Amino acid sequence: MADLRNVTPAEVELAKQSLRARVSLEHTTSWRRLEDRIKALVYTGSAQVNISEAIDKVSVADVQNAVSQALKTPLTLVAQGG
Repeated sequence: MADLRNVTPAEVELAKQSLRARVSLEHTTSWRRLEDRIKALVYTGSAQVNISEAIDKVSVADVQNAVSQALKTPLTLVAQGG
């Protein structure tokens, strides 16, 4: 489990690129953009959140801190399917 905390800058950059591409593809329709604006308003108090800028601001330390916090709680296994 300790290895999960050792996130490299290359892994974070790859994840950022992947997330940017996914967000870009999902914003091809106006209703998706509206949905994201509403979510931004609910979560941040502003509908003017730039998702790409928010992704860019994430650092390796941010990811390592989030992983450390997540690993402080007992792990849960979830199975989904039919």
